[in-house]
Amino acid sequence: MDQVSNRDALGLADVRVLVSIVSHGHEEHLGQLLNDLSQQVAESIHAITVTHNRLPVVPHWNPFVTNHSILFREIYRQSPQGFATNHNEAFERLDRELGLMANDWFLIVNPDIRLSALSLAQLSLLEDDHNGIVAPLVLDACNRQTDAARDLPSPANVLHRRLFGGGGSEDPLWFAGMFLAIRVACWRELKGLDERYYLYCEDVDFCLRARLAGWPIRHERACEVRHDAQRASRRSFRHFFWHVRSLFRLWLSKPYREAKERIKADSG
Repeated sequence: MDQVSNRDALGLADVRVLVSIVSHGHEEHLGQLLNDLSQQVAESIHAITVTHNRLPVVPHWNPFVTNHSILFREIYRQSPQGFATNHNEAFERLDRELGLMANDWFLIVNPDIRLSALSLAQLSLLEDDHNGIVAPLVLDACNRQTDAARDLPSPANVLHRRLFGGGGSEDPLWFAGMFLAIRVACWRELKGLDERYYLYCEDVDFCLRARLAGWPIRHERACEVRHDAQRASRRSFRHFFWHVRSLFRLWLSKPYREAKERIKADSG
């Protein structure tokens, strides 16, 4: 009898990657991202869900899907919802339709992300047997490293980043939500993203809760993706208000306090 591989024993032989994208009228970016996803290594993506958070929608990108064996679903919002609500519902629909397994990966991707043909292969999700969250190295439109992998956000460092900008962390506590691969078991244990946040800090909160629950996170620098950051909170008062409100909710939250206490204890 053939010896059972470690991959089979861990239940990784049939791991699936399920992609969730939320578009706010980003038809051009979305078409480019879907094309990038179609170029990934065969069988690396099982399904894609696109949530259209702003109507009307011009479905000029759909023909590409018919040429690839990827399950494709679209959700149309009559009124815009937040980051957490949209991705939580996408996960629930995928779970109802496909019966997601603990070692499957739920991949959150912004429509303005660009991938190389090897991005998902370099992320090594199908070989990962223990991390709860995996994120790539995120570059800007000029191929410079962004600050997508960050330290715990304090009032002081948030103000510093807003005034002077800031670099990423070599030992990040959380990853910005433009590209996050989350193990289904981790997502289920944490009951998804916290919908009390709106457009900002859902990613910080989720990563902190995952770490506090014992889930390791991995920053895979061998995998690079590009992101054309919109920085809406710097141009729109409404987005700025949402950002500030979410920050105060985060700073008053139990996960933030516990993470801060743990950092203090580790450094002492």
